[in-house]
Amino acid sequence: MIRHWRDVISEDASYEEADFEAAAYRLVTEQVLYESVARQRGAYRIVKVHEKHFRALCSLMGMELYVSADLGYCAARPLRAATVKLGIVPTLMALVLRKVYHQSRQDGEDINGHVLISLSELAPIYEESTKRDFPSKQRQTLIDLFDTMRRFGIARRVSGEQDDGQPFAVEILPAIEFLLDEKAIADLKHHAGNPEQADDPADDENAEHDEDSNEDA
Repeated sequence: MIRHWRDVISEDASYEEADFEAAAYRLVTEQVLYESVARQRGAYRIVKVHEKHFRALCSLMGMELYVSADLGYCAARPLRAATVKLGIVPTLMALVLRKVYHQSRQDGEDINGHVLISLSELAPIYEESTKRDFPSKQRQTLIDLFDTMRRFGIARRVSGEQDDGQPFAVEILPAIEFLLDEKAIADLKHHAGNPEQADDPADDENAEHDEDSNEDA
């Protein structure tokens, strides 16, 4: 295992030591790097080319690295416990998006690993899966919710059809399949079986704090 990025530079002079340091920092703090995102592209390519070294680095930090050259992303997830505690609504939304992504991929309805869904399509799936109302009463609430999904690299807001009357559509991103595994889908059934479970104010408070700390650079 390398002891210093200088050891890697001796093998590949394409990058400088600072490039490796920046890529490692971005990978760990942002958790997901996409080649399609301009500000992440350079870091993603460094991780992809030197996957072995970054995998060893992640292992030391108790994280698992996954690199998908086909779908153009890399992601690092904790091996043991989640480091960010979300409120029940963001958690359920993430699980529903994972369910939608899984089904859409199985049905061949994705575009290069990306799945697009309108809010009007998502709402009944969310309500059926969670036995809860879709959180769509206030536009800003929805914006904040899906901006949280974007910060975790699993979904983002995109322009929808002009005539559908919705403020935006949702693009589910490929890393959701790695970050939320099959167990996460099973967890959704547990949450749906407890629709009376109330939001924990402490969860929301922690979520707001963690979201602030994960703002885009």
